Amino acid sequence: MRLLAALVIFGSVAVGGAAAPVAGAAARPAPDVFELQAAEVVVSGGGRLIEARGDVRATDGRTTVRAGAARYSAAERRVHLSGGVAVVGPEGSLRAATVILALDADRRIGAVDAVGGAELITGGRVLRADRIRYAVGSAEVTATGNVTALLPPDLSAAGRRLALRRGVATLTGQARLRHRDGVLEADTLEVSEADQVAQLRGNVRSRWQEVSITAQAATLYHRERRAVFRDRVTVTSPGRTLRTALLTVYYAQRRIVAEGETTIRLEEEGPP
Repeated sequence: MRLLAALVIFGSVAVGGAAAPVAGAAARPAPDVFELQAAEVVVSGGGRLIEARGDVRATDGRTTVRAGAARYSAAERRVHLSGGVAVVGPEGSLRAATVILALDADRRIGAVDAVGGAELITGGRVLRADRIRYAVGSAEVTATGNVTALLPPDLSAAGRRLALRRGVATLTGQARLRHRDGVLEADTLEVSEADQVAQLRGNVRSRWQEVSITAQAATLYHRERRAVFRDRVTVTSPGRTLRTALLTVYYAQRRIVAEGETTIRLEEEGPP
């Protein structure tokens, strides 16, 4: 007997070498099985294409995904999910409008690509962007488009692109860092989450109280509430302009210390 090209299944289907589990079974899928459950599952092309609709749930045993609809292509080893997608796994919890899962040769979820209002929450860190991508288990994340990152305990960063590698977040494209004492901007921003130290390079700008600071490089020691500005440093405040090679700002003490060759220009006050 020839099988029909399309088969509608109510319950669940396993993608891989194992048989489909019985709907409602409590056993977790075997390591080489990607399990997909939904209110309605359509299998076509001899199992090469699977479409699921209604309360979709997918898991490989370590990462679980929920969505309104899903489409699996065996040729691509890709699962396209849409409709309020939520992903929970080793990297934390992720929400987005659409998500693409890339399966590896063992039918495990190897990579996650989220698009549309993506938000990833992990370890107290909140990352939002137009697109967030990561490899499962690698602790490496990239985000692009309207990126904002809330880094515990009280740092927030923004930019056009973010790359997270081994606890260091690198932002580029109008990178901006907000801390308890002010805002720092630069072409490139690197934040070490472990020691709360930020490195800024290229067109550094800072606004603190009535003081504006520009430089080519800076380091923020957030725990110490101290920032060091280097290379063509200019400080502008009401009535004076200061140029120096090295400048340290002690935020808690409300004090600025200039080092190296320093010039100060006092501006004449206007008429009363």
